[in-house]
Amino acid sequence: MAPEAETTVSSEEEAFLESLNDVVTAHIDNSNFGVDWLADEMDLSARHLRRRIKDATGLSASGFIRTRRLQRAAALLRQDADTVSDVAAAVGYRDPSYFSRLFRETFGCPPTEYAAQEAPEDPDMGP
Repeated sequence: MAPEAETTVSSEEEAFLESLNDVVTAHIDNSNFGVDWLADEMDLSARHLRRRIKDATGLSASGFIRTRRLQRAAALLRQDADTVSDVAAAVGYRDPSYFSRLFRETFGCPPTEYAAQEAPEDPDMGP
């Protein structure tokens, strides 16, 4: 494959990921936002969206949304957000306990402990 072709594929993938991130960010606080909604916003079938996300990131479509939500939650916690419940709601989780469990599984500590850390390191969350 010629170098130009690799660059084109890479820039197309980059544009796709940027659009994907923009859409997820725009709806991150909506607990009803999911793969079907994302597919509609991206003007793709849910099946095609799932395949493109898997190819680009190695994550499932729902895993991609969850990852973005948890990354945003980590950023809010570093900015001294009010409560874990407020952060959970701000990233689309209605159940703070479920949010805390997912957060702990991803970052290795509960949200309250993460918020108390000095400049915490984010795990590699993919592209």
